[in-house]
Amino acid sequence: MNIHNVVAQDVYRVREQIHSNPLKPAKLKHRKAGEFRQAPLPRSVREAIERYAEQHGTTQKGHLLRGPGGYFTEGMERRRVKKLFKSLPPEEGVGM
Repeated sequence: MNIHNVVAQDVYRVREQIHSNPLKPAKLKHRKAGEFRQAPLPRSVREAIERYAEQHGTTQKGHLLRGPGGYFTEGMERRRVKKLFKSLPPEEGVGM
């Protein structure tokens, strides 16, 4: 999420995605460099983005979600998934 990509009250312009290997922003798949995709932006979401930016700040380039590597929150996701798997009931015949 980048605050500079909010181009109107109700439009978010998607210009990049997180590349899976270096975990850094990269061009969108199936798009040429400089191309983008526009997505509707509900007022409640825009206001939440603005509140987050005021409370937590952004990177110099305007990115909101900052993980240990600067952009990607892989560690947080890994812990969340691990916790979800621990809460699952055991399957029959697995681990016997």
